[in-house]
Amino acid sequence: MDLPTPFTCEMKSIRNKAVVSIKQKVGRGRPPKADASPVGIQAVDIAIDVLKVLVARASSMSLSELARASRLQPSRLHRYMVSFARHGLIRQSPVTGEYDLGPLARTIGAAAFGRHNGLSVVHEVLSSLCAESGCSVGIYIWTDLGPTLTRMEMGAEVQPVSLREGAALPLCGSATGRVFLAYLPSSVTRQLVKAEIASNLEEGLAVWPEQKLSSELEKIRANRIYWTSEAILPASLAVSPVFSASGKLHSVFVVIRKRGQNKKPELQRLQKLIESKLDLLALELT
Repeated sequence: MDLPTPFTCEMKSIRNKAVVSIKQKVGRGRPPKADASPVGIQAVDIAIDVLKVLVARASSMSLSELARASRLQPSRLHRYMVSFARHGLIRQSPVTGEYDLGPLARTIGAAAFGRHNGLSVVHEVLSSLCAESGCSVGIYIWTDLGPTLTRMEMGAEVQPVSLREGAALPLCGSATGRVFLAYLPSSVTRQLVKAEIASNLEEGLAVWPEQKLSSELEKIRANRIYWTSEAILPASLAVSPVFSASGKLHSVFVVIRKRGQNKKPELQRLQKLIESKLDLLALELT
């Protein structure tokens, strides 16, 4: 039996390295397995979860409240808040010390809303409706949080409740939410409705009876404008779904009627004005 020479050993080594190199290159070109998840940055994931808590609360929070809700140690959470504040994602009240969304967060939200399909057109119509009616007018779109305010134009009267752009409303407990409930598939709204009912029961708040809610949704579908005083705002509202040319729900108008605007001729004029704006949007939105 011939013993391997240094030359044959070297050739075997070169061949083995070439095979390994080819296998590695082939491996890199293979698509990832179906169950493989891209690796992210854990600190960024945690930071986003903290911001989600602040968004969902819809009001300022203390460090201890944020720590409990995000399940982070206060000392660790504080480091995140320092970085957020440095870049304007959050702001800390110099009076209460509580944290809320900052100017950069508002800028990001405004940019996202502005890129929502056709929303700039809706905002223009909203402004004209406010100017022509003298009423305060808001526009809501659907987000993961539910009905979310994207623009509020204040009319001649000062409203007793401050409405913040980016704030979300409950579904059953708000007139705007009920309009979304009437026209969106239950598969889209079901989880938020369950969470709202559970939260109300836990806090001892009223829950809409199922039969009453069902009857109210039928009433909404039967009329182009939903006139109601059963709302979060202490005012009478005219709430209208905005549909695209294809018949898809795009957004929802909320018109806050002026005090004393109860006479039939006044309401008829307001109704015609709202309907004319809805007709215009149906042509503009594709």
